[in-house]
Amino acid sequence: MKAPAANDFSLLPFPPRGGRWREAPDEGVVPRIRLHSDSLNRPLIRLAPLARSTFPREGGRGNDVRAEQGFTLLEILVGLVISSLIMVGLTSVMQVVNTGWGRATVSIEKQSSMTAGLDILSADIARIERIVAKDRKSFLFGGSPAEAVYILAERDSHNEAGLYWVRLLVRSEDGLTELVRMRAPRIFGENDISRISWRDEVVLLRGRYGIELSYRAPPAEAEWSRYWEGQARLPRQIRFVITGADGKPAVPEMVLALKIGAESACFEDTAAGCTLSTGGELVNQEEPAQ
Repeated sequence: MKAPAANDFSLLPFPPRGGRWREAPDEGVVPRIRLHSDSLNRPLIRLAPLARSTFPREGGRGNDVRAEQGFTLLEILVGLVISSLIMVGLTSVMQVVNTGWGRATVSIEKQSSMTAGLDILSADIARIERIVAKDRKSFLFGGSPAEAVYILAERDSHNEAGLYWVRLLVRSEDGLTELVRMRAPRIFGENDISRISWRDEVVLLRGRYGIELSYRAPPAEAEWSRYWEGQARLPRQIRFVITGADGKPAVPEMVLALKIGAESACFEDTAAGCTLSTGGELVNQEEPAQ
């Protein structure tokens, strides 16, 4: 490439690296410019390459005009919509997780409460005392589908009064059913259940259940009795049937057995007031009621 006419000052392009001139720079390459003094034979000022966008193409637009632009309104709206959809999806997932967690917690608490209540029932039924009524023809025990009344010796830490009357009562209120345990000290010679002042009420089970009790003795008999009162023998087993709001069993039916098989008078099998020789049935009792 030839230098321009000799003037004192002239603008000349720098030669490319390697010292060789080209007829024209490569497309998209912007040459650097220098201010040259012919008299001094040296450059005075060197100018850095200008922005490529200042050298328009034939179409009239710079090479990198698009790179200098921001997001369009449409792109921003699309981004917001996608972000909103993601947030809605995450919120739905969290709601499902929280609902499942809450249901699992309620179910575990319900099962724990039911287990504790059934444990108390099992311990109670096993310790029922064989106490003869005043007529000497029946035992002090009463049972119905919604109630059971019996006598037992409480555990040592709760047995200040000796023998206690205990009452299991099924009651319903506001759609909820409760199985309640209450007790009262037994007064010697007082056998009228209707005159007992119950206290120490404890709720063993509570929920939208159906609870029903039934009785039988001996266990070989297949039929369960819904009532057991004024009989010459105690039931050998007591059954608790617990159903849910849909009428289906909430838990498998629980059958509890009485473990005290003899009266306190049984120091001999043939002693008066002992039913060991009669299979647990009162026959011609001669001893006064306790």
